[in-house]
Amino acid sequence: MRGFAALIERVDLARCSRPDTRAALVVSSYLESGYPCTHPQAATVVFDGCRQAYVAAREADPAVGVAREKDGIPDDCLLYLLPSAKQLTAPGWRALLERARGRLYRALARASGVDGPVSFDTPPVSAALMRHEDGRVFVWCVSQAGTEVKAAPAVRSGTLRDEHGAPVSVVELPPYGVRVLEPA
Repeated sequence: MRGFAALIERVDLARCSRPDTRAALVVSSYLESGYPCTHPQAATVVFDGCRQAYVAAREADPAVGVAREKDGIPDDCLLYLLPSAKQLTAPGWRALLERARGRLYRALARASGVDGPVSFDTPPVSAALMRHEDGRVFVWCVSQAGTEVKAAPAVRSGTLRDEHGAPVSVVELPPYGVRVLEPA
């Protein structure tokens, strides 16, 4: 815990945020609205589907935002993930149809644009970006393995450096460990 607390202090986590993403996981309004025409367990099905879709998307490495159907589906994404497609409302479907018209082929052609700048081919290891308000960018390398893992990051451009500025070509992570690097 002390090591993790030191890490949080080093990156000044309170002043960090995740960069915007162009991929959205659409959460059906059936999760939080008790529609009279649905079974009460519909929310459980939506939750389980969304959780599974989020984990699968993170394993594939694109940064994924969450879009609540109840708030309106954003119009600035290249990729919309629909884990509970049968449980979207008619207005939700209309909104997705509007976004697809005229953009479908462009979106498919640019789908690699949702890839993260850093990824791992090792399944239990994922990467996520955090941006500090002063402009620094941190790459959080996270292991979901119960054993030590060594993984080589695939970096879209540049290299990664540790907290001392040394280049990193292989990330060593303890069981369920976290390592924070910076792009160079």
